[in-house]
Amino acid sequence: MPLEERTGLPSLRLCDRAKLRTEVGNVNEATKRIETHNITELNSLMYAVAYVTTERMGILKKRKERRTEEPFWKRRIKQSIETWRKDLSKIEAIRRGNMRLKQRERERLNRKYHLEKNGTLYVSDMLKQKIKTLDGKNRGGKEQLDPIEATTFWRKIWSEEVIHNEQASWLEQVEQEFSAIEVQEDINITMEDIRTGSRATGLRSYQDYHPRLQLHLQDCVRQGNVPEWMVKGRTVLIQKDPTKGTQANNYRPIACLPIMWKILTGIMGEKLYQHLEGNGLLADEQKGCRKGLRGTKDQLLVDKAILKNCWRRLTNLSWLG
Repeated sequence: MPLEERTGLPSLRLCDRAKLRTEVGNVNEATKRIETHNITELNSLMYAVAYVTTERMGILKKRKERRTEEPFWKRRIKQSIETWRKDLSKIEAIRRGNMRLKQRERERLNRKYHLEKNGTLYVSDMLKQKIKTLDGKNRGGKEQLDPIEATTFWRKIWSEEVIHNEQASWLEQVEQEFSAIEVQEDINITMEDIRTGSRATGLRSYQDYHPRLQLHLQDCVRQGNVPEWMVKGRTVLIQKDPTKGTQANNYRPIACLPIMWKILTGIMGEKLYQHLEGNGLLADEQKGCRKGLRGTKDQLLVDKAILKNCWRRLTNLSWLG
């Protein structure tokens, strides 16, 4: 069955865990003798297992019976805003020295937002910004983006091939600078990689299929190719700033791709990061896409610290040029 014809399955995070383990075990026992020869067949089998499990849990029936006028994304935004507002009021109470807040609630907030590390002021400002951003998207006007304009705008970015200068002098300089570093080894997907990827994508309950998943994803890496369905997704355009209207460049594309692709690219990305970080190939100035850093926020904090220090010492910043 093509991906676009499949029924979307709800999350099982809030269901009875003991009952879920029992149902998954029963379905796995009934399907473990079914052979799979590639990642496409395994994906179809795992979807069938997930569908039957969800149906036996009674969740799929409840979802079909549910009727709502608002789309899921809008309900999710409202739920997030409501949760953040509740947490924000409690964090503000902590800032004011309100001792009536229960210790258990304080510990929950600290685990969730790392209050001791980040400070209540930082977390409070962060939540206010998140609420303001999502509330603006939720209250967005009824004007809609022109599909022809959007298609034309993004086709120029995604579909038109760009020819880069492969003879640029800086490429030769980089190649000479890192010539002594060994080439990264071929990617070998392990069971630990599969377990880590499964925890992030919700496939932890289907551990009986992890050995097959490792085998078929390794085949994709060895062949250097993946099925077309793995890179076929649904792209949603999210408005950046409601005050700027419905211009095509005022939207950010978010692509929802299959879980199998997320697992594969997550594993490859982690191994590539380890190679770059282990060999010191990432510049110290590189803050984006690095673990334990906050990207632009880190750079702004560094700039703020430098300016504040120069202001105190009456130092000239001309040397930075």
